[in-house]
This record gives sequence, structure tokens and C-alpha cells, in this order.
Amino acid sequence: MTRSERPLLFPTRRALWIGAAWSALALLAVPLGGLGPALALLAALALGVGLWDAATLWRLAGPALERALPERTALGRATRIDLRLASRDDIPLRVDLFEELPRDLIDADPEFRDRLLEPGASLHLSYSVSPARRGTRPIGRAAVLARTALGLVQRRFSFPGQTLRVYPDTSRLLRREALDPRAALAALGVKRARPRGSGLEFESLREYVPGDDVRHIDWRATARRGRPMTRIYRHERDHPVLIALDASRLMGASYGHGTALDLAIESALALAYTALHHGDRVGLVLFDQLPRALVTPRRSRRGLGRLIDVVWDAQPRRVEPDYARLVDELSRRQRQRALVVLITDFAYAGPSFLHEPLAVLARRHRLLLVALRNPLLDDVARGAHSPDGQDRYRRLVVQDLLHERERALAELRRRRVLTLDLAPGELVPSLLNRYLALRSAEG
Repeated sequence: MTRSERPLLFPTRRALWIGAAWSALALLAVPLGGLGPALALLAALALGVGLWDAATLWRLAGPALERALPERTALGRATRIDLRLASRDDIPLRVDLFEELPRDLIDADPEFRDRLLEPGASLHLSYSVSPARRGTRPIGRAAVLARTALGLVQRRFSFPGQTLRVYPDTSRLLRREALDPRAALAALGVKRARPRGSGLEFESLREYVPGDDVRHIDWRATARRGRPMTRIYRHERDHPVLIALDASRLMGASYGHGTALDLAIESALALAYTALHHGDRVGLVLFDQLPRALVTPRRSRRGLGRLIDVVWDAQPRRVEPDYARLVDELSRRQRQRALVVLITDFAYAGPSFLHEPLAVLARRHRLLLVALRNPLLDDVARGAHSPDGQDRYRRLVVQDLLHERERALAELRRRRVLTLDLAPGELVPSLLNRYLALRSAEG
């Protein structure tokens, strides 16, 4: 890091105390008399020493600061940031270092006070941040206040800021334990007449997951690797899954410590991992008023990284979603029949806005609409707030909104659109179980 070229000099607290003490002596000298020459001498001496101290600091090259940032970090996970402050001068300095960070990274700005920086030496400092928001997060300018052993004047050195890339935290979801075996088996429900892979060509091995046919466990591979391995047959990889993520205005609604879009991204990545783990091809489209990014379905495990690269810094835009344009884009880019999982929220559900485009999409693909439901609406509708007149009016409006929402979902189901109407806490397990049930039915 390079420092700013504007040298800034300030008196230290020690200099202010000396000035205050001289002022007090000057006040005492008025009634006593005879102290004027001595006070003038003291003032000249203090001023001379201060000017010499300031001149020394002015000539300094100043320390160099380096930040060691990770290439990426995950949402909500503690991340260490290392600082190296290196001396470029031949005199020792006492330094204070201050960082400027947004509150979604750390509660209070890191400060390192009164550290000794020897000539030719370095100070190694560190602090931890826990990002509460995805995307590119700024680490502001750093300031270093340096002073000599006299400590009458300090000089400020400023260093440019950097950015930290915060990705969704997939560690909690990308584990086998993320799938509840009992819930998955309950969602599957019926034993298939034809087991997976029967009569088809063997393709590869993967780790066994609950729900796999135990007759396809490869015991030799299990013994070699020390964990259950199952054989995969070619037709298991014939199911494209395309996840459509709404990134429009309503997806900016707050849910806990994040937004509806944060929750949708978390659920989409959990679904993508599950589908890839079961041998399906997975793609993703991010849209609002226009399609913003589209990843065509692929079956490689590396495909999950491509999806993360698309959504890690996605933020809601203050526009309405255009489902008709989404359908047009998918009609051109995804011609093979697929399971399309649309994660969205909607306030107005008129025929031209929602019903007709999704009905067209449902004729081409198997469409699962996952509608996020704000729990605050349910609380208001149940009268969980104070029963004043304004609250009763609000409750009537919300009840009418929820009624229209249910009518819209019922109309979509009539048009062969599969639907899930879910509160935030229900989203991930319900979506995964519904995907497993649909996959089982297609198998």
C-alpha cells in the first residue's frame, strides 16, 4: 500500500498539556510579577523543541502498510485480516493505527494504539471480521499516527482502502447431513417398481446417500475408500434442473439478518448441490426486469462453483420482475424439457403478469414455483399486534392480500404449475424434499 502524499501534522496530547501548564503559570505570574522573562524563555524553548520535532516528522518517509486479505470469505464466518506495518526510517516511532470498516463486517473499528516501530522492523497486527452481508464489502482507508520519542507532534499517514469478497456460506448446506434422511424417505414415499440403473450401462461411482438402492452399493470400492460407495447408471443423469432466482424489488425484504434474496440464494445452492450429488445437470438464471445471467445445466461438480460465481454479489434491484421475458429467454436457451424451480415473491398476481407466462413455461417444462411468504404478513393477519383502529385496518388489508395470493397460487396449480408457499424457516427442507419426490416420480 502506498501512503497519501499530503503530510498532516497535529499537536499531541503531551503538547496540549505543556501548553495548558504554561498558561496556568502565566496566570500566576500576573499577581506575582517578575516571572515574565522565565515564562518567555520556557515558551521559546517549548516552541523550538516542537518545531524541531515537526521538522523531523516532516522529513520522514513514513511507514508502509500491507493488508493480507483472503481471496474470498463466507457470509457469517469469522475471517482474519493481517496487517504488516513496516518502518522505512532510521529512527524509532510510536504509532497508532486505525481502520475504517462498515458495521456489517465488525461492530467497532479496529484500533492499535501506542505501538513501538523500531527502525527497519515491522509490526504484525491482526483482527477478525464476521461479514453479515454478501457481495463486495469495502475496507476503508487506514490511518497511522506517528510520533517521535519527544511526542510533541504527530503526523498522519493515510493508506487506501481495499475490498473483501463475501460469498454465501455453503459449509452448513453442502454436507450430507443437510439432508434429513427421514424427511427425504417420507417425501419419496413409494418404492419404485424399477430400481435406478436397472438394465442400463454403469457410468461412475459416488458416495452413498440415504435413499439410494442398497443393491447398488459397490462393496469393493467401499472397502478401498473406507466409506459406502454406490454405482451410478447413465439414466440417473438425464434430469436437467434449472433454478430461476428472482432478484427484483420484493426480494429485498428483510428476513432476519438478511434479505429474501439471501435466503433464496442459500436455498438455490442447497438444491444445486443436492441435484448434482444425485447425478442431475444443474443450471441457474438470475433475473429481474431482464435476465441478468444464465448458466446452462451441467452435470459437473465444478458447476456448483459456477453458480456461486453468478450469485455471490447479486443484490435486489428496485424494479418489478418480468416473468414474460424470463419465459422468452428460457424458451430460447433451454429447449430440452427440464425441472424449472422458480424462487420468487409477488405482490400483484394478475393474469398477464404471472398466470399466462408461467402457464406457457409449464407446458414446455415441469415448473415448480416456490413463493416466499413474509411471516410478518401472517402475524398481522392473525392480529398479533395491538388491537387499535389502525391495526384493524392493516389486518384487513393483509388478509385481503393473502387471500389474493392464495387465489393466484390456486390458479397456477390449475394451470399445471407445481407450487410451494413457504415461510423462511420452511424453505430449505421443504424445497429439497419436494425435489427428491419429483425426481423419484420421474425415475
